[in-house]
Amino acid sequence: MVNYFQLYRFASKYELSVIVFAVICAAAHGTAFPLFAYVFGDTLNDLGEGSDNVVDAVSKQCLYMVYIGIGAWGFSWAWHGIFTATASLQATRLKIRHFEAVLCQDIAWFDKISPAELPTRMTEDVTKVQQALGFRVGLFIMNMSMAIAGLTIGFIRGWQVCLVMLAATPVIIVSTTMMGIVLAKSSKISQTSYAKAGAYAEEALSSIRTVTAFGGQQREIERYSSALEQARLGGTKAGLYTGLSLGLTFGATYAAYALTIWYGGTLVRDGTINSWTGVPYTGGDIIAVFFSVLMATFGLGQAMPPIQIFQIGKASAGEIYRVIDEEVPIIETSIARQTTSTTSSSSTPPPPPVSFSKLSFCDVCFTYPSRPDVQVLSNVSFDITTGMKVAFVGESGSGKSTVMALLERFYDPVSGKVEMNGVDYRKFGEGKPTAIRSLFGYVGQEPVLFATSIRNNLTYGLDYTPSESQIRDACQRANVHTFISSLPEGYDTYCGTSSGGGSQISGGQKQRVAIARALLRNPQILLLDEATSALDNESEKMVQSTIDKLQRTSGLTTISIAHRLSTVRNSDIIFVMQDGILVESGTHHDLIGRPNGVYYALVSAQEAAAAASSTAHAGMLPLRHRSTSSVVSDGGLIRAQSAAAKSTGSAVFVENEHFAVDEEAEEKKRVEQISKTYRVPWLRLFGLSKPEFAYYLPSILGAILSGVAMPLEALLLAQALKYFFDPDVDSMMDGIVRTSLGFVGIAIGIALGNVGQFWGFAFIGEHLTKRVRTACYGKMLRQEIAYFDDPAHAPGRLTSTLGTYALKLNVLTGTQLGIFAQLAATAIAGVIISFSASPKLAAVMLATLPLLAAAGAIGVIFVTREHGIGKKDDSSGQANQIASEAVQNLRTLRALTAEVRTRDLFEMLITKSAIEHGKPAFISGFFYGMSNFMTYGAVALGFWYGALLIDTEGLAFDDTIQAVMGVFLSAVGIGQALAFLHDIKEARTAAHDIFELLDRRSACDPLCPDGRKASIFNVDDDYANNTNVKIVFDGVDFAYPHRPEVQILKGLNLEIPAGQTVALVGPSGGGKSTVFALLQRFYDPDAGSIYVESADLNAVNVSWWRSQCGVVSQEPVLFDLSLGDNVTYG
Repeated sequence: MVNYFQLYRFASKYELSVIVFAVICAAAHGTAFPLFAYVFGDTLNDLGEGSDNVVDAVSKQCLYMVYIGIGAWGFSWAWHGIFTATASLQATRLKIRHFEAVLCQDIAWFDKISPAELPTRMTEDVTKVQQALGFRVGLFIMNMSMAIAGLTIGFIRGWQVCLVMLAATPVIIVSTTMMGIVLAKSSKISQTSYAKAGAYAEEALSSIRTVTAFGGQQREIERYSSALEQARLGGTKAGLYTGLSLGLTFGATYAAYALTIWYGGTLVRDGTINSWTGVPYTGGDIIAVFFSVLMATFGLGQAMPPIQIFQIGKASAGEIYRVIDEEVPIIETSIARQTTSTTSSSSTPPPPPVSFSKLSFCDVCFTYPSRPDVQVLSNVSFDITTGMKVAFVGESGSGKSTVMALLERFYDPVSGKVEMNGVDYRKFGEGKPTAIRSLFGYVGQEPVLFATSIRNNLTYGLDYTPSESQIRDACQRANVHTFISSLPEGYDTYCGTSSGGGSQISGGQKQRVAIARALLRNPQILLLDEATSALDNESEKMVQSTIDKLQRTSGLTTISIAHRLSTVRNSDIIFVMQDGILVESGTHHDLIGRPNGVYYALVSAQEAAAAASSTAHAGMLPLRHRSTSSVVSDGGLIRAQSAAAKSTGSAVFVENEHFAVDEEAEEKKRVEQISKTYRVPWLRLFGLSKPEFAYYLPSILGAILSGVAMPLEALLLAQALKYFFDPDVDSMMDGIVRTSLGFVGIAIGIALGNVGQFWGFAFIGEHLTKRVRTACYGKMLRQEIAYFDDPAHAPGRLTSTLGTYALKLNVLTGTQLGIFAQLAATAIAGVIISFSASPKLAAVMLATLPLLAAAGAIGVIFVTREHGIGKKDDSSGQANQIASEAVQNLRTLRALTAEVRTRDLFEMLITKSAIEHGKPAFISGFFYGMSNFMTYGAVALGFWYGALLIDTEGLAFDDTIQAVMGVFLSAVGIGQALAFLHDIKEARTAAHDIFELLDRRSACDPLCPDGRKASIFNVDDDYANNTNVKIVFDGVDFAYPHRPEVQILKGLNLEIPAGQTVALVGPSGGGKSTVFALLQRFYDPDAGSIYVESADLNAVNVSWWRSQCGVVSQEPVLFDLSLGDNVTYG
């Protein structure tokens, strides 16, 4: 945790100067309420004395109130705008520096953390720092100034009354502080649990095919529910603690009111001299002190919550500064002062900084920093010279990929050294790893394509601007140009999100695009880490031919890791790895001549497997592959997706930002339409809380008790003022005692009411949140795979929906319903009390009700909601997506030497976002200030008109106070209730979407018990069997549901007898994976049928059928579980 003032380390000198001005404005604003209380006391004296010139005297005091309101308007406008705008600018710089620092970390640093958590942490931690620098700072200063000014005026106006009034202050401060501490602890538990539940959901929904294939739905639901249970307990405890704390605070406050009114009555009765005025105490003096200290107490109470925000901000800053201030790691160099080199408009690649001649490993030993006890490489030595074709082979875990990582200088050896042209890597190019990486073109086993167009993926990280012909040529050499050209938007086709790397295109297509990207870099050394594993034989041969030609014509050196040993036979040298040791090296001819060698054993094992596969294929041929017209063009897989993908909103490049804007506008339009036309099914809605229905009665009663306290306070204060000016001392004290007892009654009622309200509604709301989230998550997991193909149902959106919609629904049934009921009780009781005193004055005050209500709503909105902080706009959304993709695909980013370019793009977007948020800051400050002015102006109008009625119609003094304060407090309640109208609109939308999801019938429910099981083998369904099964595709037509115009399978006839080994071959995107998807019932055929034994697959129990299938996909998914749990998953 850092010192608070260290949070301002990224503020400019100009910003610091205007922040000082904002501090002065906030302090001046804080004096407004105590000054108002002082003038209020004088106004009461003028009204109570009933002099002949009461209208003139009160008008003068009312004018002072207006002046105070104008001052409050100006001061609050200034400090609110300045703190909000400067906080946004500082947070922007902090985000940029933090992102820079993360990009500069070694790969080893990422090995020790969960990269998937980094984007969220980066956003949330900076947001918390921004909150600690923004509006809350002004709020804290204003409230502290209010407390100091209120106490000062209270002591000046009547120190004896002030001391009595302060009796409750220690209780209030301790209670508020304890509430902050306990709430922070409970909130942390809840947030951690919700984050854990969200991570579970994100993981499962992102890997929904794996979850579905292994029947893991019920397990995922149980994991999710268990995390939510901890959040529910934390939220319920928070509600109880809030109720106890607020009950104690308000109970002590009203008890102090009772004591103050009684003690003030004794001072008036005894004629005690007020040392400030030099005359005996009056009722106006007592009420002026009362309100001054009340404002001071209120200020102290309101100053406590921002302190908690500051503490959280300091803790978050500590984590961020730790990364920023960490010494630049061993390998990576700082990019803080570097500028992007992608400014050249030339289509000619710049000359390489050095020509490669020799690459050497010299007795290299290596262990991964995250697993220092596991030796990965042991004394590995070899030399590679220009133009060589080199291959590394060996079993999984032998160290091949580690060699690649060391070549790219993702790590440094523990001992030994890697040399380039005889120079130690650590000294080459002044020790900058980019000097090494700029010589390489790298294609990994699972290549990553970013969420942008194919063109931008191809040119990502280049330090020149390639021409169209250069891009085409690279793609032709990688055998991908024909495929790209067949797409509707060609090279401008959107690739999809990178959480899997270019999810909109197939694995083979991704590898070809990645190879073209590597070739565009004009590398001197090409690193291929099983880079053609997803290609069909024809494409692999073409790519290999291209690489061989480049070697012959340009001296390209290739270093590859290959699974299929047949692809490395013509290598100049093959290095054989075993358990981290280089055990053999030589040409294929040399190595195959060693019958006892490791390479010979690897080749023999692979040839034996190939022979077995060939035998199986030979046995399959007579089994009637009855149609060759089974697939459509290989571009068909994504032909129709480029337009649909835009609706997801590309977040990486600025040219795609209109997608997100259109989407946001559509969502707003949808919310407006639903809020106007949708009729909430209230019985069904409250039925979701049926198990907790008994808690509604005490909760609502508690809310009503809390709500009527303020109007009753106005009534009792009016009565107290009447008694204070009663010339009969005994009658006065009798009335004062009754009034004090009334305050004691309010104290007891509000204490019990707060406990009942906040604990009861929290109990109801937390159960509802868990129940709704679990039900919705379970319903999502039961949907057919086509549901998840819809861009509107992307994993991130569904996870966000689970969290936000359940909380929004809480507005209608949970804690916020209690607040709404409380404020409604306040408004109704206030209006009744006001009209019972003076219909005329109440009517005039009621005319100001819209202004007062608006003021109250604005006040609540600005105090309870952080405008511009953490708010998602198009630019910040794109920036966050860039950060997310960068940290989760850092190896690809490093290999492309694109760190500076990525940082610059992030900086441009996040700065744009700051400007978008900074402009409205002073506009919102203007309205916040106006809300302050309207409060003072309305009270001034009420007292002026009340004085006029006293003078002309003989209106009673206490009725004047009752009528003015009744409507005033009613307006406060109505205004605060209005602040929740937007929440109610969103809650209606949430209810609509939740019930729409819960009512949606899955086309293939994995948890449905219906359908045949083992009976397809003519045995009892409970029979445990391992019987082989015959599979028949009979005239199957298929197009993906979200691309119905693109035919994938047409008239496919295929019969696979039981016990046979079958292989499906064809070009990338040819429909092979579609056949697998249909076999697993991820989809159903559009026409024709699939039979298992004699049963239609649609009639077989889907869960049972999938349990009979074992699946290993091209890019297998392992969950964030132990190896044992992953092995036993499902």
